[in-house]
Amino acid sequence: MKVNQLQALVAVADAGSIRAAARLLDLSHAAVIKALRELEAEAQLPLVMRTARGVDFTETGRLLLGHARLVVGQIERANTELAELRGEVTGRLSIAVTPWIMLTFLTKAVQLFRERMPGVQLEIFEGLTAVALPRLREGSLDFAVGPVTPTMSLQEFDSTALLTYEMC
Repeated sequence: MKVNQLQALVAVADAGSIRAAARLLDLSHAAVIKALRELEAEAQLPLVMRTARGVDFTETGRLLLGHARLVVGQIERANTELAELRGEVTGRLSIAVTPWIMLTFLTKAVQLFRERMPGVQLEIFEGLTAVALPRLREGSLDFAVGPVTPTMSLQEFDSTALLTYEMC
């Protein structure tokens, strides 16, 4: 498997169609199709199906997509670390926050983040822990801000208490 093939698979999942994935990757439509066909040939199984809504994944495609997200995410992290060593502050930070955090603390935090790291692309997902945990597991989130719940494995995730509060 080649990195560009895995990137194409992830882009198709994120964008929802091959054309949108091509725009996202700044490639031609034909280049994305070629990468997907090569990946399917190597897997010797179909990965994607065209539908009226765009593209859907086969069971095999969904399985490989999870691995592809991890690989692509690790490559992005490596490139970010190399850029930092060169003195550049670039990259992408993907976080999830609960609605309460979004309403109370996030505006000021994002403002401070933008002042300190203008070259970093910030991606914010709002949702409950049930939305964040699968994304943390697959590597599409760097971290989440929210309550520690019984469904979280403390062996699986590192957690740091940021604040305590009482609900009433």
